[in-house]
Amino acid sequence: MKWFKWYIGIVNRLGFKKEPEEFSLFRVNVPNIEWLASKLRASQYYYNDFSTTYKGQIYTVRKLLDLDHQIHLRIYKDGMVTGHYELRPEHATEHLKGVELRQLNPIEIEELKEMSQ
Repeated sequence: MKWFKWYIGIVNRLGFKKEPEEFSLFRVNVPNIEWLASKLRASQYYYNDFSTTYKGQIYTVRKLLDLDHQIHLRIYKDGMVTGHYELRPEHATEHLKGVELRQLNPIEIEELKEMSQ
């Protein structure tokens, strides 16, 4: 249980921090969150129950790519969309350590931009 208390402490502090700039992708003009959620669901992005919340975040989704990996997106009040490729959180230890975490590539970003219009 010691690791669980440590993890909860980190989760509670993240809500007061900003996500690293390196994961910023683009801004969208979001009429409402339901509109954006429906566009994302149509492309197999679903609400991410395993996500921590950063300052200003209003929505989070993930797209499962295979048994081990996902694309994780966050949407903020100001329209900023951030995202990254990572191990799924079901691989808890590796996920928290950032194993296989990377920025999205230009093709992945362009697909997301097209989807959000």
